[in-house]
Amino acid sequence: MTDINVLTDRERAEMMEQLSQMQADMGLNGDEVHPPPATHTLLEVWSSILGDIETMRAESISMASASQTLNSYPFLRLRHLSEFHERFYDHLLEYREILEAEIATDPSCFKHVEDDAEKNREHYLNLLVAWQVLALQHQEAWDHSDKDAAAEFAAISESTLFVVGDNGLIAHLGAIQFPMPAEDRDTVTQAILDAIEESRE
Repeated sequence: MTDINVLTDRERAEMMEQLSQMQADMGLNGDEVHPPPATHTLLEVWSSILGDIETMRAESISMASASQTLNSYPFLRLRHLSEFHERFYDHLLEYREILEAEIATDPSCFKHVEDDAEKNREHYLNLLVAWQVLALQHQEAWDHSDKDAAAEFAAISESTLFVVGDNGLIAHLGAIQFPMPAEDRDTVTQAILDAIEESRE
């Protein structure tokens, strides 16, 4: 990681590119996303998914899972899988902590199924910022010289995809007609950059 406390022009450009790609992955670039009709708020759906991390973590690594992971990350070897498994779920727990903290600010947020996008809009914007900040912090903290760098690289990548990838938490905002005009995307992006700068101070 860099020792400076402010973003350089190059770092800012790189982060802007990463954020643009994340937002594209989330379906916030104008592309339509068509998941099934909602019967619960997205907050509740993903609270349930992330609420089962301990059960998923306790399961043994199957051959099918190992094969998928090794195919996705060819630099990994069988000896890396246990460490990858632990680090992947460690990162998901961090995302869950952010989600739970946001939900705790509004105990009634699960009730707004029909008007989820309107009533819970502020929560989703907060999560857009917080989750992307965490993903970028994971990337910045990665150390190629660490003995577990390969497992951590894959764990960061996979946990980020789980949360903000094509089938991630936020990709389904399109199903609730979540409005995200260009000015709001700019606001979210600036909030993320500000948070990264603040974390370096």
